[in-house]
Amino acid sequence: MAARFRAQGWGGGRIGYENPSFALLLNTPCLIAIVVLVGYPIAHSAWTSLHKYNLKRPRVFEFVGL
Repeated sequence: MAARFRAQGWGGGRIGYENPSFALLLNTPCLIAIVVLVGYPIAHSAWTSLHKYNLKRPRVFEFVGL
């Protein structure tokens, strides 16, 4: 009977590549950067839309609400 073996790749062994939390750990810095770069302008424009803002008088920033 022929011996069966599994061929291993470059690293010899697998270091947690099947674990989904390992993939999330590697992607976390990029996800944080995307959330900050996309989320901050959206939140800032939503907050600014709740105020009366005039470019002629930028120091007057009166809250008007909804």
